[in-house]
Amino acid sequence: RSQDIALQCGARLVIVRERGYGSVLRGGIEAAFGKYVVFGDSDGSYDFMDVPRFVEKLREGDELVMGNWFSGKIHDGAMPWLHRYLGNPVLSGIGRRLFRVRVGDFHCGLRGFSKAAYARMELRSTGMEFASELVIKAAIHGLRIGEIPVELRPDGRDRPPHLRTWRDGWRHLRFMMLMFVRQLSWSEWFGFAAALFVAVLLIGQIWRSGWCNDESAHIPAGLYHLETGRMDAYRVNPPLPRMLAALPLLIDHPKTNWFSTPAPQARNEYIFAHNWIRENLAQVPRQLRLARSVILLFFLLGAWTIYRWTSELYGRPAGWLALALWSLSPDVITYSATVAPDLPAAATGLFACYWFWKWLYGGKNEIPWKVCL
Repeated sequence: RSQDIALQCGARLVIVRERGYGSVLRGGIEAAFGKYVVFGDSDGSYDFMDVPRFVEKLREGDELVMGNWFSGKIHDGAMPWLHRYLGNPVLSGIGRRLFRVRVGDFHCGLRGFSKAAYARMELRSTGMEFASELVIKAAIHGLRIGEIPVELRPDGRDRPPHLRTWRDGWRHLRFMMLMFVRQLSWSEWFGFAAALFVAVLLIGQIWRSGWCNDESAHIPAGLYHLETGRMDAYRVNPPLPRMLAALPLLIDHPKTNWFSTPAPQARNEYIFAHNWIRENLAQVPRQLRLARSVILLFFLLGAWTIYRWTSELYGRPAGWLALALWSLSPDVITYSATVAPDLPAAATGLFACYWFWKWLYGGKNEIPWKVCL
């Protein structure tokens, strides 16, 4: 009887024929007469005595004011642990990265905005994606966004919620990715497509490719370092990359037979490779994939670093172009799918130089002449 109760309390009732979370909210917002609009779930989970705080922020100049559960309080039983510790933080984090917006909680159901800002955003979603679209469109249009800590309490409904964890989570993620792709320029499209293509290619190489000679020696040498603490195998390359690559193999408990060589100049890693393959023949393909998966992370580290650094120096289009050049480099494509130190050295070198640059210049894009002198 929510409609009857609302009318008895003096509310103006708006009937929206089209079903869906976004449809109902858009219908109510478009029918509102005021300068500002604040909406929230009416199931008892929010305290509407917080509305004056939203209005105060809007009067101060914010065009969108978001509630934030995580900076406020989430009462026991108010939110499933999967939403609280995985779904909401992950989706909010992806949204912040893709659209460069400082919003701690993309999905809080208590939020306010001006009618003028709503008209500029031209929201279209009819379903649960409306919650994400509101924040994304505000970021795209450069609206001033503020946040207020709010509390979330267990709802008072006598029926299961409409929200479906995996279905609606996927809908939010899909919507964010589509919105992100739609706003890309040609250079950004090229960089995004190149990085995605190479990432898929590398995953395919991890699963399908046979091993090369050096790679079959790096993996057991890494295990040797980890299990014995000695670094006298494969001394021609640094040990850290192969140690990281061999780290997930420890859960597989490969059979190994280490020995010491009296001659310090002897290269025993190829004997280790022979023994590792012979004693773990059935498990070698799985162990190879595990080790290569770690090296793939270095590809992603280098891609993130070169995009971030170039973007800060020359803008986002240049950053996407640099990402494409990194991804399509023959050496990067080759060494991203093999356990070798070449790609980790390049990626970590870029990463270290980027943060040294940030420290040296204080995050400024221009190079100060005093430092040069």
